Amino acid sequence: MTLAKIGKEFGSDMFNAYYSLNDAVYGIYTSTGTRVGAITTDGNGKGILQNLKLGSYYALEEKAPAGYVLNTTKLPFELKYAGQTVAVTTAHVDTADQEQRGTATIEKVDAVTGKQPQGAASLNGAVYELYRAADDKLVKSVTTANNSASVSGLELDDYYCKK
Repeated sequence: MTLAKIGKEFGSDMFNAYYSLNDAVYGIYTSTGTRVGAITTDGNGKGILQNLKLGSYYALEEKAPAGYVLNTTKLPFELKYAGQTVAVTTAHVDTADQEQRGTATIEKVDAVTGKQPQGAASLNGAVYELYRAADDKLVKSVTTANNSASVSGLELDDYYCKK
């Protein structure tokens, strides 16, 4: 049985070192739920399990690799008789799994009083720019409201902000 994992958004080309197809673990189960083995993916998202008997099975991700959300969907497959001249029969499962995203939140506080501004000062309306550290690319400008600002849907990476 062979299995190939890719990302829904990045395919097999990883965005950066925070994402990997290596070391995903898929348990292999009979159709009645008995675990009969496991597949661990390599750096290309591929894995193999040999010596399964003919029958109906499913693969279930038990450990997601770095940067991926655990896929709890059962991936069914079947090993069928392929004729008396075939020594080994195989089944192949492809899975496209969701990459993880993150949120960066900036909280503006008063150095002395914390979340309460001093006097007539305001902690709202400050504009910050969020940059990706690897290439200094501006990702988004945000303005604080209720003492904070957030950017969601970010690829896992290193970021910094400027005011």
